[in-house]
Amino acid sequence: MSDKAKESTPPLKFDFLNLIEVEEKAKALLPKMAFDYYRGGSGSEHALAENRSAYQLYNILPRMLVDVSNIDTSITLFGMDMKMPVMVAPMAMHGMAHADREIGTARAAASKGIPFR
Repeated sequence: MSDKAKESTPPLKFDFLNLIEVEEKAKALLPKMAFDYYRGGSGSEHALAENRSAYQLYNILPRMLVDVSNIDTSITLFGMDMKMPVMVAPMAMHGMAHADREIGTARAAASKGIPFR
């Protein structure tokens, strides 16, 4: 575990709008070795390149002047009721980013109703 991850981590301010900004924030916060590990893919990184390319096909359509006081993002997917259509996939080496490691990720996901499968 890196010295940076061992330190008490203050709550993050979620002031980003897209995955590029999330990546920039991670680069600023993580040791270089940890950032490179998380940012990379396996082997030739072909799947990573395909995934990034696929995300470019989708855009969020902003809706102006729409009542957002009662939004429901919940769905049922694969027989699971979820608060929003987000899941955390299995990963490794969480300890490079935070002292709570994988259990911290699982607890954070559970606290928001996000499956960690």
